[in-house]
Amino acid sequence: MKFGKSFPRYQVPSWSSKYINYKLLKRKIKKVEEEQDLLFAEENGLKRNNDGDSIGKSLPRINTRRNPTDVNHYYLNNKKVKQLISEFNESLNISIKKVEDFYNVKTAEYEARLVKLLTSKQFRIIDTLFKEYNERGEELTIDKADLPQYLIDDLKEIKTQLVRLIGHFQDLKSFCEMNKKACYKILKKADKKLRVLDRDKYYDEQIRSLNFESYVTIRDGISKIERIMKSLVPLLLDLEKNSITEVSTIFNEGSETERNNTPKPIKLNSNVIGHGDVLNAIKSDDQEELLILLNAEYGTIENIPIRYFLNLLNTSAIFLAFNCMKTILQNISSLEDDSDINNRNFFHYHIISLGENSHLMNEFTQGMSLYRASSNEETKNYLLTKEVSRTFDTESLQDSSSKISIALLYILDNLPEKFRSLLSNRDVYGKTPLHYSAEFGIAEFIDNIILKLQKWSIWNESYSIDDSRYWSDVDNHTPMHLAVLGDHPLTVTKLLPYVLKDSCDDTIIYLCIKANLLEVLRALFSMNCYNIDVTNDESGETALYLASKLNNFEIAKVLLQNGASTEVPEKLFSWTPLFIAAVENNLEIAKLLIEYGAHVYVFDESGWTPLEQAVLHGNLELADYLKLDGYDNIMKPEFGANIRDKLNEGIYNTLQDNAILNNNTSLNEVDNSGLIITEEVEENKEIGHMYLHNDESVLLITLGSNDSRIDTPAVNLNQEAITKFVPEFLKNKFTLEIRCNNAKGKKSEKIDLPIEFGSGAIKFNVPYSDDNSQSLYFDLLLNDVTSDEQQIQDDKSVTQGKRDFNPDSISNDCIVGRGISFLKRNATFVGVNKCSLYEKETIPILAKNSLELLGHIIFEYMTVNPFHHPNMLFRKTERYWKSLISTRVIGHRGLGKNVNTNKTLQLGENTVESFIAASSLGASYVEFDVQLTKDNIPVIYHDFLVSETGVDIPMHELTLEQFMDLNNVQKHISDNSKAGRRNSVGPTNFDVSKPWDIELDSNGEKPNDTMKNSNVYRSFSHNHDFVDSEKYTDRMKLTKTFKKINFKGNTRGSSIASSFVTLEELFQKLHKKVGFNIECKYPMVDEAEEEDTGSIMIEMNHWVDTVLKVVFENNKHGRDIIFSSFHPDICIMLSLKQPSIPILFLTESGVMKMADARASSLQGAIKFAREWDLLGLVSNVIPILKAPRLAKIVKNNGLVFVTYGVENNGPENVVLELNAGVDAVIVDSVLAIRKGLTREYEKGNK
Repeated sequence: MKFGKSFPRYQVPSWSSKYINYKLLKRKIKKVEEEQDLLFAEENGLKRNNDGDSIGKSLPRINTRRNPTDVNHYYLNNKKVKQLISEFNESLNISIKKVEDFYNVKTAEYEARLVKLLTSKQFRIIDTLFKEYNERGEELTIDKADLPQYLIDDLKEIKTQLVRLIGHFQDLKSFCEMNKKACYKILKKADKKLRVLDRDKYYDEQIRSLNFESYVTIRDGISKIERIMKSLVPLLLDLEKNSITEVSTIFNEGSETERNNTPKPIKLNSNVIGHGDVLNAIKSDDQEELLILLNAEYGTIENIPIRYFLNLLNTSAIFLAFNCMKTILQNISSLEDDSDINNRNFFHYHIISLGENSHLMNEFTQGMSLYRASSNEETKNYLLTKEVSRTFDTESLQDSSSKISIALLYILDNLPEKFRSLLSNRDVYGKTPLHYSAEFGIAEFIDNIILKLQKWSIWNESYSIDDSRYWSDVDNHTPMHLAVLGDHPLTVTKLLPYVLKDSCDDTIIYLCIKANLLEVLRALFSMNCYNIDVTNDESGETALYLASKLNNFEIAKVLLQNGASTEVPEKLFSWTPLFIAAVENNLEIAKLLIEYGAHVYVFDESGWTPLEQAVLHGNLELADYLKLDGYDNIMKPEFGANIRDKLNEGIYNTLQDNAILNNNTSLNEVDNSGLIITEEVEENKEIGHMYLHNDESVLLITLGSNDSRIDTPAVNLNQEAITKFVPEFLKNKFTLEIRCNNAKGKKSEKIDLPIEFGSGAIKFNVPYSDDNSQSLYFDLLLNDVTSDEQQIQDDKSVTQGKRDFNPDSISNDCIVGRGISFLKRNATFVGVNKCSLYEKETIPILAKNSLELLGHIIFEYMTVNPFHHPNMLFRKTERYWKSLISTRVIGHRGLGKNVNTNKTLQLGENTVESFIAASSLGASYVEFDVQLTKDNIPVIYHDFLVSETGVDIPMHELTLEQFMDLNNVQKHISDNSKAGRRNSVGPTNFDVSKPWDIELDSNGEKPNDTMKNSNVYRSFSHNHDFVDSEKYTDRMKLTKTFKKINFKGNTRGSSIASSFVTLEELFQKLHKKVGFNIECKYPMVDEAEEEDTGSIMIEMNHWVDTVLKVVFENNKHGRDIIFSSFHPDICIMLSLKQPSIPILFLTESGVMKMADARASSLQGAIKFAREWDLLGLVSNVIPILKAPRLAKIVKNNGLVFVTYGVENNGPENVVLELNAGVDAVIVDSVLAIRKGLTREYEKGNK
């Protein structure tokens, strides 16, 4: 997954606005690029339209891509470019300063809290205890019975604060690491795209000296806490259970409960509140006995420690011991302990003790209230005066009659005036008792506390309950934020009356959406307090936009029901919610937005509509709901020269009927476009790229799989095993380092975990070896040494040639575990030059010392070996591709793919006759499919399964002899054939009849009488001239292909069949002016599964090398050749093995769901083609017919654009495509398209 998309996922949510604005910076770089492209286009003859795009009247006959090595192509002295670069630099500096400032503030805050904790009285006592045991050399194991309860409480509280602090430190560490990575990524992109700064120099001079880059304070803080926790954790293993959590059901069961009506003894540790007698006094609510016991223990009330007194008050409140509570309040000198490390008072601790055990305490207090009401008349009367609450915690408990607030109400009613201010005091975390009530969802406390604060004139009515200026804690959370984050809808409802609409924090809505809190969101909208169309300050995203992006249908529906606008755009791309739904393929969301009136005819910043974005991303089903019929500017664009302009340039100006070959025209006199040659057409497309030399190979590693159907994570860690080596309370993120034992140049790649799908291939340049064996090391690292800092050093070392491979070069303090893979050596042998289509490895990760299994890694790999041939030339400026600007017609499988119809007479597909016919009728190129036989001969055949055999046999399981014999037409022609019957076309026999002349026109008219009397017509229609076609097809009826479509191309009875042909024969039999579009048919995994061809295939390097060898050996006359393939790996190999012949990537563009993510959308195809330096794309035409303007995106990326599909057989569609900027169309009905384009030309000349 691209960093820009994964970056937000690894952010601390509450700090999201403090990170580097990576998307904005990336967009500013893109704007500079766009301006440079426009300047380049203008410089080379294109004109800029009013909208700023480089769509000219006549496209230039040059390479449409800027040369990345030519500094002049960056136009750094241009005024507009300078301005845009200045804006980028300013935004980058602002982002970096924002990160540094936030880091400094948070570091100071966390460091101060750590210092305060380590210098507290409680910690000093504990620290002394540690030292005493260490000095005596004893193991620190203490039974809790040996410790006073206050010390146990201190231990737990210290541990709680340390865990919380280390969590904050780890969050801040992650914050630093992610921002460092963002800086490095954006600098790398700016260096590569703009050439205005040196990435490493800028990082060293501007960033390395900043505090967040090294985060030394964070490292020191984490180290201190780890040392302390190492001593604390063993001691606290048996002290984890809080005594309050030991409360269980308080009722006796059966008749004893009914008879005595007394609560069952509760399971409280007596050390919490003193001796057993004191606890019994509280349980029986005997205040006099309580005082006697306390005086006997301490002499006087004044000598009782405040902490112990507070524990007694809290215990009395839990047991609803009203008399004891009243007596304690009358005698206690303070409700807060000055030595408390949390700065908390009684109200904090009471609410926390109830909140941490809310469900259990609710049940306990209900039972206790019944007991008190039955045993004490005064208590009964007090309980009756209090309204029964039916709003406790979540809605699931709203029918429970809660008594959990009775004790607090009693204390507040009897609270001495001197203690009243404590109800609004803040603890060390900046929280008041109201904060904790909201955090734990004790809804009935909200009104009780606020009403008392108002009554005592302590409440500040000037601030909304969600206003962070007044109510924020140290984490910038207000009571409302805590209630929302805790998923407490009823608590939210209780807080709503205290929200001030003019000053409320509308962004609180985002918290609900990100955490998917539907009921809380409904609660927020139960009163008209919040602006539902609030936008994020940085991104400008509305709540509805965010819900649409996250595909949260129910939340989006609630927002729309409450009046959310569908038309508020975000800031970066000016996308409305419908745009993001279209891009993310959130179909139900899109339908919902349209139902609520979302506009489909709306444009983003780049001028695209939701329809076009959906099609671009391969979401064609969703695109059908976004149709823009009637908007000709979208559905019938004319970018640059329209079809008549192109015709006027000469490509079709001689495509008249008199241009068709007659029997006396030599094929040598015919141009490959079907025109009579008068002069050489200017060659103008520069091709040539770096390719592998004889001594080097490329190893490509894909973590996980390119198969989008597989959802298994690439790196699967056993968390239980990991915690043995990394403490559970640490939240370090791991890094996976992949190292190759003998790679040239870059030797390693580091990737943050977890890995998202589609993270891309990792490339290593390695020495060539016959067995392709390589050793890979997979090291699981802690992030103590940041990956980006090391990556920068790695990159420098690579460029300076300094860093050699050393498996042990990583510090042992960083390595957690390691996995090793010996590629090919442990692979199962499946045959010479054979391989499995499933080149996937699963290796274990073992702990560095114990060798315990920590998890496993799944990855795919591919090795690309070099290819060499003496006829393969490389000249950087070699020009061999005819003008890409004049639109071309390419014959699909020759004159056209055979279809099951009686409407036309068809020449057999992928036959010599069909190729000759197509070129004579105006096809610039002929397209055909190449596969390898069992004996490694490239042959022309489309289907993976050869059904002519009568069984489903893959092509690579047949020898050439077996294959050619299946459809040898000569064997089926009578010896006494009638005059005029054709023979197989040989290399020198071009005096042939014209079977393509009997193709029906686009209106489906029948052949005329003259044609009916022709020998060719009779040869097809008279069954006695051929072996019974029914017997021929009967042999195929049980095959997979025939069952599927009840038809087979190039078979007698359905077409004018001809013999199969090899690739070498085509070079010999077709004139050198006939261009070849060679589609390399190699099955992808999902295709092999669908066709059931088996998982064993000819090894891909051998497959490609074999085809290349035939091409270079036979292309002696400079024939125009293009390679194409649906298989991305075939395209990669063709690109890396040779520089002379361009490659086109075939893609369904979302029409059919492909397993390989690289082939699943037009956008993915564009990225893939650019990454591997391909010439262009051949896309299914349906996406372009749905959104014709998308041709412009392909062209603006410097790619040739060709389309295929049955829809191309309609001349009106082809005209639409050509006007949109498509370079070439692959068609079945070459004659119909030729006539249609000719009519268009004639129409333009009238």
